[in-house]
Amino acid sequence: MKNIFLSISLFFASLMSVSAQSGSAKFTNEFAFDFYHQISQKHENLFFSPYSISLAMAMTYEGAEDKTSQIISEIMHFPKDKSEMRTALNSDRKVLCNSSDKEKYLFKIANAIWAAKDLNLQNEYINIIKKYHNAPIFKYTFGRKFKFEDLANEINTWTEKNTEQKIKDLIKKNDIDISTVMVIVNAVYFKAEWLSKFKKKDTKKDIFYGTKEKVKVDFMSGYKKVKFYKDNMLTAIGMPYHARKSSMYILLPHSIQEFKKIQKSINNNYFDKIIKSSKYSRIKVIIPKFKTESKLYLKNDFVEAGMKLAFTPNANFSGMSKKRNIYIDKIIHQSFIEVDESGTEAAAATAVVMKRETAIPPVQNMEFKADHPFIYLIADNQTGNVLFIGQITNINTNFRESCKNAKSKECDKNKKCNKKQKCNKKEKCCKKEKCDKNKKCEKTKKCNKKQKCNKKKKCCKKKKCNKN
Repeated sequence: MKNIFLSISLFFASLMSVSAQSGSAKFTNEFAFDFYHQISQKHENLFFSPYSISLAMAMTYEGAEDKTSQIISEIMHFPKDKSEMRTALNSDRKVLCNSSDKEKYLFKIANAIWAAKDLNLQNEYINIIKKYHNAPIFKYTFGRKFKFEDLANEINTWTEKNTEQKIKDLIKKNDIDISTVMVIVNAVYFKAEWLSKFKKKDTKKDIFYGTKEKVKVDFMSGYKKVKFYKDNMLTAIGMPYHARKSSMYILLPHSIQEFKKIQKSINNNYFDKIIKSSKYSRIKVIIPKFKTESKLYLKNDFVEAGMKLAFTPNANFSGMSKKRNIYIDKIIHQSFIEVDESGTEAAAATAVVMKRETAIPPVQNMEFKADHPFIYLIADNQTGNVLFIGQITNINTNFRESCKNAKSKECDKNKKCNKKQKCNKKEKCCKKEKCDKNKKCEKTKKCNKKQKCNKKKKCCKKKKCNKN
């Protein structure tokens, strides 16, 4: 089967129940849509969390000074007064992570920093990071006992733990070297049940008309009370999660041809208008199940956006350390999402890798059917923060290959090989005949009519068995 691509850029957005965005949403949402425009045309398969990127960059911004601070503030839409940013992020963090039933609704945020011992971080920076960003600072020194891969493993272990094992191998060995002096990391994890779940018996195969080809995929369906909006460009619905704490918004263009027009038009004001103008209606909702993950190296995207200075030795991060020539080397972002009948599970992590320049090179009868490309958003109903942004242009039916597609693929008792294959002791699919030859038998198990089970518990011809 041909590879069918799933292109997603997801908005995990805080859906406002108030008349205007407040707190950190004022700047995180502006960055979310700006950055979506920056990268959505470059990546067909796109999924990212602007909220996670904002939190990692906020810790970086705390140590920036002068022109470097000004540029980061402009690109990220952070307030020039850093204390205003801290207050807003702290206030919204408490609201976002508050849940009366964490089995049905859970949102977690975690921050951490790894810094070289000889970097000598400023005491003021350490206090701000620990107090306002709730981030522990781990010190390291490269040497015989601690190598590049040890630092990568330590960061990856922390990230996996704080994303429920959904984000793995965030940092590769070659992402860091002897000149790496700091790695700033944020991780977010989201898992929520729909307020009204889809019934699995109603999930059926139907055609999704992608930008490259049409393909049959699983569509969930059911009558739901959702927020509904329609204009001359798109139709949108907002489906609430448990306790109406947040919602997923799906923005569906009236035709495939209008998808790119929506890509360019969607912004914070337009999204705000959709939320404010939408009305509750009971309609039949038909949307595809999907699952995807992505990893993005964002240095070039930030440079193109205007943050070039921060990636050069001329950057000023004297608020972090008195050491000179500290700059951002990489911004790595990895994410995961799965949407099914029960709800949504998603996670993301962002790492800002910093270096120091050295001698070493550096409605009742209405139906909403999302069967062609669309943009979708998930939104918290109190703070207004955009947490993720996404778009689907084609759906991947081969996210996980089963072992039946290749003889050498691993299998287990829960996965079936094809009709002509069998799962052997080494958990490999092989031809039934070969598997049977290698398998032992017991007296309680029958060999075929012409065979008998000998003392070595192997099937052999009756005559030979009798002789033995």
